[in-house]
Amino acid sequence: MEVDDLRGRHLMVPEQESPGEFQSFLDAHPELDVERTHRFYDMDTFNRCEQSGDLLLTLDAWSGVHPSLTTVPVRWDLRVPYGLLYAKRPDDRVRGFIAVVKRMLRRRPFNMNGDELLIYEYF
Repeated sequence: MEVDDLRGRHLMVPEQESPGEFQSFLDAHPELDVERTHRFYDMDTFNRCEQSGDLLLTLDAWSGVHPSLTTVPVRWDLRVPYGLLYAKRPDDRVRGFIAVVKRMLRRRPFNMNGDELLIYEYF
């Protein structure tokens, strides 16, 4: 799917914590009809997309999450940060794992083809 394929369509995208490359992309395409949704999608978001027929910008990891939705790859020169999500009050095993990841990042930043690993506390 190319950017031109989005013209005339309603596109749902997640709210972002801070402006970045994706916001610059949207700013460069003011003709797109964009709606900001929750920062993290939930089943209500997927159901709403299915019922309205709107497009939903998502990651490959979510393909198959809803039986009535199909994931279509886009051909945009754009990268989106991805990271770890965990509870604000994680159990000891999760805390230990996050501590190891943070130590590793201090020694050598984790990089996936130019993308940073972000760590979020959530819930």
